[in-house]
Amino acid sequence: MSAVSGSGFQVRGGAGGLTRPACAPSHQLNAVAALGRRVRASRGFAVKQRGVDLESRFVSGARVCGRALSGFERLHLWQAVGSGRASKMRVVVKNALSQVPEKPLGLYDPSFDKDSCGVGFVAELTGESSRKTVTDAIEMLVRMTHRGACGCETNTGDGAGILVGLPHDFYREATKDVGFELPAPGEYAVGMFFLPTSDSRREQSKVVFTKVAESLGHTVLGWRSVPTDNSGLGNSAIQTEPVIEQVFLTASPQSKADFEQQMYILRRLSMVAIRAALNLQHGGTKDFYICSLSSRTVVYKGQLKPDQLTGYYYADLGNERFSSYMALFFCTLDHCLILDMPDWISFDQNGCVGGKRIAIAEGSLGPQYECFVMASAIHSRFSTNTFPSWDRAQPMRVLGHNGEINTLRGNVNWMRAREGLLKCKELGLSKTEMKKLLPIVDASSSDSGAFDGVLELLIRAGRSLPEAIMMMIPEAWQNDKNMDPERKALYEYFSALMEPWDGPALISFTDGRYLGATLDRNGLRPGRFYITHSGRVIMASEVGVVDIPPEDVSRKGRLNPGMMLLVDFENHVVVDDDALKKQYSLARPYGEWLKRQKLQLQDIVESVQKSERVPPPISGVFPASPDDENMENMGIHGLLSPLKAFGYTVESLEMLLLPMAKDGVEALGSMGNDAPLAVMSNREKLTFEYFKQMFAQVTNPPIDPIREKIVTSMECMIGPEGDLTETTEEQCHRLSLKGPLLSIDEMEAVKKMNYKGWRSKVLDITYSRERGKKGLEETLDRICDEAHNAIKDGFTTLVLSDRGFSPKRVPVSSLLAVGAVHHHLVQKLERTQVALIVESAEPREVHHFCTLVGFGADAICPYLAVEAIWRLQVDGKIPPKANGEFHTKEELVDKYFTASSYGMMKVLAKMGISTLASYKGAQIFEAVGLSSEVMDRCFKGTPSRVEGATFEALAHDALKLHELAFPTRALPAGSAEAVALPNPGDYHWRKGGEVHLNDPLAIAKLQEAARSNSVAAYKEYSKRVQELNKSCNLRGLLKFKEAEVKVPLDEVEPASEIVKRFCTGAMSYGSISLEAHTTLAIAMNKIGGKSNTGEGGEQPSRMEPLEDGSRNPKRSSIKQVASGRFGVSSYYLTNADELQIKMAQMLPLCEAKHLTVSLRHLIIPAFGIW
Repeated sequence: MSAVSGSGFQVRGGAGGLTRPACAPSHQLNAVAALGRRVRASRGFAVKQRGVDLESRFVSGARVCGRALSGFERLHLWQAVGSGRASKMRVVVKNALSQVPEKPLGLYDPSFDKDSCGVGFVAELTGESSRKTVTDAIEMLVRMTHRGACGCETNTGDGAGILVGLPHDFYREATKDVGFELPAPGEYAVGMFFLPTSDSRREQSKVVFTKVAESLGHTVLGWRSVPTDNSGLGNSAIQTEPVIEQVFLTASPQSKADFEQQMYILRRLSMVAIRAALNLQHGGTKDFYICSLSSRTVVYKGQLKPDQLTGYYYADLGNERFSSYMALFFCTLDHCLILDMPDWISFDQNGCVGGKRIAIAEGSLGPQYECFVMASAIHSRFSTNTFPSWDRAQPMRVLGHNGEINTLRGNVNWMRAREGLLKCKELGLSKTEMKKLLPIVDASSSDSGAFDGVLELLIRAGRSLPEAIMMMIPEAWQNDKNMDPERKALYEYFSALMEPWDGPALISFTDGRYLGATLDRNGLRPGRFYITHSGRVIMASEVGVVDIPPEDVSRKGRLNPGMMLLVDFENHVVVDDDALKKQYSLARPYGEWLKRQKLQLQDIVESVQKSERVPPPISGVFPASPDDENMENMGIHGLLSPLKAFGYTVESLEMLLLPMAKDGVEALGSMGNDAPLAVMSNREKLTFEYFKQMFAQVTNPPIDPIREKIVTSMECMIGPEGDLTETTEEQCHRLSLKGPLLSIDEMEAVKKMNYKGWRSKVLDITYSRERGKKGLEETLDRICDEAHNAIKDGFTTLVLSDRGFSPKRVPVSSLLAVGAVHHHLVQKLERTQVALIVESAEPREVHHFCTLVGFGADAICPYLAVEAIWRLQVDGKIPPKANGEFHTKEELVDKYFTASSYGMMKVLAKMGISTLASYKGAQIFEAVGLSSEVMDRCFKGTPSRVEGATFEALAHDALKLHELAFPTRALPAGSAEAVALPNPGDYHWRKGGEVHLNDPLAIAKLQEAARSNSVAAYKEYSKRVQELNKSCNLRGLLKFKEAEVKVPLDEVEPASEIVKRFCTGAMSYGSISLEAHTTLAIAMNKIGGKSNTGEGGEQPSRMEPLEDGSRNPKRSSIKQVASGRFGVSSYYLTNADELQIKMAQMLPLCEAKHLTVSLRHLIIPAFGIW
């Protein structure tokens, strides 16, 4: 393994030149190196993310070989002598604005990038510009430096910037110096451009922009180079630093749109034209970016630290004439990579330096050589970091965003689908011209960039800025009994237009007329504000960022969940939150519109005759009725064939479905799954089982679905949408569902409805058994085409149904069908024109429902699970009522749906998502073991880091299940296969069933080794576990790669030093035993390692010193602190060498109600029970 390598090039001495490495991405290894872990270098250092050949040259005796690929990539080599350090050679490649990989690279996926950090603004209510506004904003930014980030390279920041109103007086003088004069304020616009460093590409960009501007009737007054000073920047910022210029231009007299709308159109069209001219793929690597183009505001930003703005990287900001009436600022938290190498290091053909191998550990190159690693961990999947770059620095064009959009992938997909309905009449564009502005969201955008793109569209298309913000980040209105009806109607109307962009967020925004900030519905980001008697409004992520005389404070406070702080510069007021929302809620009769247009499911059911709502019989089911003498057929035995066809087992019925139907709650089990991953199992697996749910961590907290129920909602609008930019009564002509699950009666009504223009088309998702493995893909092709044609024919609802399965027809996985149709319609820009409902016998668990909704289903009818629940009652698995009567099917289904809906809400809450509408289509999953062909077609955008099952493999499993249900050869009468469901032991080990990592043989050998102190038994146990590991886990398929050259023993640490890095797992003694927990602590203390208490605390007696004053060998070095857990005291915390804080607790105490009463104990202070 290379020390720091990836897709970049490597530097070594001699004639070997530059070679491309073949190993893990640099940012993954840097994350390890930055934590002080040892990584061995075998071939050299990667110093950037892209491979570049460079011409041969010498620097301080070190030779770098290669040749230049193109004019816009430059090699910067120079000496830098630090205090107490040897001379170093810095290798910096001048490249595009960003080092963000265009596509997923190894374990890094740019689609997970999110921004977070410090945000705020300063405003003068009078609207008069002042120098103090700018200087105060920069001072506030600097005081929030701790909210930004930098690596060990302390002069490279992750991003900082400031958005201000156009400083007319300053620009008037500055443009005179470059040969042109500006008209009056409001009659010209300014564009801030990041341009290529290549002279030819830069000139080409400017020429193309000018041509597009002139074609729209604008006059380009001139260009101005923005003076900058990069002497204080680090290598990471310098290597992607663009050339920064400003363009000045006038409005077009030909356009009916206002000036800001004209600038929006110009920017969108010019970006498309310049991408084509520079051969830049949309969403790919770019060395061109327009920070802002407006007649009101301008953005100064970059891959900077806040104090570099103070030091005036931008000389404009230091000019005393540079003033503004408002300033919005932002500093970003990301991480970056740069390596500084001593200039005397030369690498031989074995990757050695001076004949010795390099071992990087905490910044050293071993006992003799020093390496200055100016690096830090790059983007971690679940954190709030993005890969740092100039263009991704904030503020964006209209907002600054501190937080995370958890539902981003779904929001972007839905926005893409809505583009087919966009007319944007306010922009005055034809349908053909409108298409030229698409797509609205740049594929390379972070969550902040995507939000900014949609918000900008809404305000340029005619919505006011506050209204657009309320639409994208609504309050938690569904369960708020104190909210007035008019405001509820407003938010319900908005829910018919767009799903919330959900996640913890503080959004600050401005369009020049308004300036404001709002919090997400949960209030999970800080926002403090001051309003002064002198007419200033100050908002920031925290207090103390600017000095305000106490006597000048008129009002101060914090932003509450869903609250909006808004400054109206036209009327010179701070608009009250309640007054603002009342103004908008009364602007139109939203409540009346909803009464007339919103459809209720019950209305549809009542519109269809009861005789027409009788479902067709399920294939393979023995006829049964209450009068049937053979009661066995009325039970589960009568459903054997369909249950087998869809992969039901004894455990899935009795351990999962039964508790939900019986008690109305999900079954709980202990964590841990020692069964094989779906891709490694020898048994047939459903497609659902290849997906793992993601969950929120650290800066993105999960939600408590019990205590925070007021902010959650399972309600959802489905069906055809309208133009997002319009506000008409017809926009809310949609079907409102209380939850995603439909009963059989409701499903039949939906299929047969002809109600107020709503009609359904049923798409059969089964295929002929004779087609074999080819039938799966053929069916996906067919149903995608049928879906497209159904929309053309005016159908409003598509039902993907597998009721057509039979001995001759094989069902397609409902998840594959939903994913394929959903993404096909998104690509065709038609998804928002229909509701997509699944009628399937396959889904029955919470995870199944979550994946279906997460990949685009609007509603689900699990008809076989509903039938199975009723038959479990016939078999006596569900006790009758107190009066001895059977529960009705409706009563059992209600309990089942209630348990399933609550289980889904827990899954949503685990990811920090509050509403089902936001979760729908958000794809909050990761696949393990599905091939690229499956992912690209059915689950596009979802990560799958290892290849695996193809369509052919999935079809093979479906055919085997079908054969099990409808065997081509008759089974022996009375055999287990003929009279019972399979019981492979997915949860409990069974002989001949599913493999489990902890099988009886392994446990027996472990017990034998422990009880008899037998080394031989332990070796047998170890051997058995290793064999099982190969069948269960991916790590079992890995093996150590031996180095080509052996490491000399004198360079290898002794075992006594290596074991000091050993740590035990964080298991509380309640989860194992006091004896085991204590033994682990004693063992770790003996070898110098560290044991971990886990989340249950530790007995105080184990922390007390021995009589001779020495450390207690039973004391754990690592103390864990978990949310809502026991055993944490000051004494506990002070007796720790290391504190481990668990930020994402997956089992909140609210689940304690499910514990058996006999298992509950009194809690003794500082005494852990978990």
